[in-house]
Amino acid sequence: MWIAAYDGLYCSAASEKFDFRVLDKVRTIHTFGFGKAKPGNDYPAIYLMA
Repeated sequence: MWIAAYDGLYCSAASEKFDFRVLDKVRTIHTFGFGKAKPGNDYPAIYLMA
């Protein structure tokens, strides 16, 4: 699960039961979105303007 907040990007693995961690080096987010996965992968691309 991903949460995009103005003060950073937070993620939590499904197995961690909502133990969110902030991603380093992302201090401010203005726009955030997901894109189509790269061929051969099932994980979507992540786009952000920070």
